[in-house]
Amino acid sequence: HASVEGGAGFACVARDISAGGALIAAREKIGETGNKLSLKMRVKVGDTEHMLALSCEIRSVNASRPAENEAPTVLHGLSFDNVSSQDSLVISALLYQNLVNDKDTE
Repeated sequence: HASVEGGAGFACVARDISAGGALIAAREKIGETGNKLSLKMRVKVGDTEHMLALSCEIRSVNASRPAENEAPTVLHGLSFDNVSSQDSLVISALLYQNLVNDKDTE
């Protein structure tokens, strides 16, 4: 769930996440490059679910090229601002978990 400061909330899906930012997809444009937004997402690390609440800045906005049977989406590149130590730890654990899972499937 993403919302621009003082604006409406939008459902979104995280396509990619790194220690410094994320790529999210939404059905419509959430904001312009440079806009600040709040991103709330639930992630699962091991058997535990965590709710991340991150302050972000929109760095890029691009329309996706949908497959024939897909609805068009708008991709938003985000950078994280002032990540708490708790959220940073959860993101690091998630990235490590994804790295281990990727190696197991090779």
